[in-house]
Amino acid sequence: MKGHLSVNQPFIIDHQKVNVRVKGINRLSIPGSFKILLKNRETVIASRAMAQPGDPAKVDECVKQPLVDFDFELPVTAIFGSRLNIEVEPVNRLVYGRVMPPKLLGNPTINIRFRLQEV
Repeated sequence: MKGHLSVNQPFIIDHQKVNVRVKGINRLSIPGSFKILLKNRETVIASRAMAQPGDPAKVDECVKQPLVDFDFELPVTAIFGSRLNIEVEPVNRLVYGRVMPPKLLGNPTINIRFRLQEV
């Protein structure tokens, strides 16, 4: 399954699964490793984790790539007619508590793509 194919390659659309991308989370304000929760209203439908240093704003590699993306492959039924949102849970909860304030995450977006299958 792919998100894109050549126009010369015949394909079908997988109508059962989608790729959900949370794009553009500013990781520099997150103190250390964290977990991103993709939620359908209040229900967690998927999660991903990212390991990073305790103060990423002081690490050259983090500063070079301050925005990070997360991909989730989900059944269409998990998102259809839903209100999707995210929460970011830092491992170090001493600074911000259990959930990072959304205003510190930048301006992330949620993108949804159907999966394509070669035939």
